[in-house]
Amino acid sequence: LVWFGARPQCASVWQNPSATDSVHFNDDHLYATSLISDLLPGAVTPLTHAIVAKAMDTSIRQAFVKYKLAKRIEDVPENIGLVSVDNHLFLDVTEISRLAEKQPEGFKELIEISLCGEVLDTTSSDCWNLILADFVTLVSRYFKLGSANKDACQKIVSLAENYRIDLSGRDMEQRIFELNKQLGAFNTATMDFFTILSTAYFLNTALYLVFIRALLTPAKSYALMLECLSDLQGYASSDITASLISVAREMVLDNPRIADDTPEGILASLRNVVGDSKAALDAFMTNHGHRGFQEMELSCKTWGQNEADLAMYLHTIFSTNLSDSGRAPRSPGYLNSVEERIDAKILAPVKSLIDLAREAAVVSDTAQSQLVKMLAEIKQACRQIGRQMAEQKQIPDADLVFFLTLDELSAVTSRPDTGGAEKFGYAPDWAKRAFARKQLFGTHKNFQFERMQYGRPVPLAPESPVDTPKNSVLKGRCGSPGVLVGKARVVRNLSDLDDLKAGEIIVTAFSDIGFAPYFSLAGALITEEGSENSTAAVAARHLSLPHITQVESATCTIKTGDTLSVNAALGEITVLG
Repeated sequence: LVWFGARPQCASVWQNPSATDSVHFNDDHLYATSLISDLLPGAVTPLTHAIVAKAMDTSIRQAFVKYKLAKRIEDVPENIGLVSVDNHLFLDVTEISRLAEKQPEGFKELIEISLCGEVLDTTSSDCWNLILADFVTLVSRYFKLGSANKDACQKIVSLAENYRIDLSGRDMEQRIFELNKQLGAFNTATMDFFTILSTAYFLNTALYLVFIRALLTPAKSYALMLECLSDLQGYASSDITASLISVAREMVLDNPRIADDTPEGILASLRNVVGDSKAALDAFMTNHGHRGFQEMELSCKTWGQNEADLAMYLHTIFSTNLSDSGRAPRSPGYLNSVEERIDAKILAPVKSLIDLAREAAVVSDTAQSQLVKMLAEIKQACRQIGRQMAEQKQIPDADLVFFLTLDELSAVTSRPDTGGAEKFGYAPDWAKRAFARKQLFGTHKNFQFERMQYGRPVPLAPESPVDTPKNSVLKGRCGSPGVLVGKARVVRNLSDLDDLKAGEIIVTAFSDIGFAPYFSLAGALITEEGSENSTAAVAARHLSLPHITQVESATCTIKTGDTLSVNAALGEITVLG
């Protein structure tokens, strides 16, 4: 009897408590871990799925309406382009490639290469049937949407400037209602953002195809495209290190001894900054308070919510003696390269296409920054709700709020005595359900998947470190050209960067904008995932930091302390020993 009373009373649904798994998968469909050319946020909690993933899915469905594949968004099934397995998000590339059906001749390849880096159906090649001049004219005319994108970006900026979720003085039910009410503006901003992002990456792909059609080799076309997208003026994410240096300099002027302080001492100082130091810190948070797509997970803290990370970044900046960077930004010499390689007859429209691509990249970066600021307000609101639920003994841990869906939160708050039992059909133990999901999430977040695979995605078997023979050559794709020989520093989480030494080569699974403060200290960057169009890659090019991405199993085949020879332009890494 004691044993029976002590054992957990779990309904069968708790044995697999994931609230996000999609039901239908097509074995003939290609599923990818990337959205356009940026890595999706990996494992997401149920509340993130209910808020952020739903907004992303709505954006994809809206695109089907925009491109005349459906009359109304209600006619497009939910989760048609974004699915979930083991709490991880995946893009249904095959389904989204249907957007090419209503596009001009030659755009099928453009869309498919933008989505997954290759043409899915090689039996048709409309792109190659057009003469080069016609293709350039067609693309330039089709994507002459700069003003529309800028208008959409300004709309997001306006929404972000006025976006505040005030839950003070409200009871729990009113807080849930207010949160739901404020999600409308976030959904609108998300739809506009993904339209802007898609335009930016389609234009990048169009440039690549134009250079291929100009009879350049794929490698030279790729390098020329990267060169055209370097030295972007107004690209806010490239300015993160310089902005942090401004904060550090002001703090040193207030207290010279802080430059030699520990991260814990810097953290204490951060909480008490005043005057010019506070102004510089506020400016940094206003302009750079985001870390890219990884921050789409609601339980992930922003820089403003995680002062310890910010203190560590400043500690790194102090260790570089407050120098702006050992690398000067690249000069905009891409036009000379283009003029040398492109026929004079089509040079003018090609230059126009380059201008469109550069402008779209800057607008996309601005829109992303503003969208994540809006997301920070949602995160803060969710944490307030979690704290109140914990205070009222509805959940033992405030962070468990991220493991309930919006519908469940509404049911919990509207039926405080039953915990939503009437709606969900079993005992009022939704707190146990959330705890079970948290336990499962701890396993799921360590899952790794193939970048692209057909049918329901299946986690890869965990990889173990291997001994890499001396002079072995690893291959990847260039994110930012450059040559360097240096020691490797394998980074599995941001805390591993605490030990980074000047000139070391960062080797990591994926790098987002959270790594940017360390770029001035690193010698090069190697990643297993990502693309040449990611925010980190653009920031690396701005700082002339050699970057190679899509290096398979880099964190297992390379060990901290290995001497590497990096030739980023060729996408080659030689393990010297």
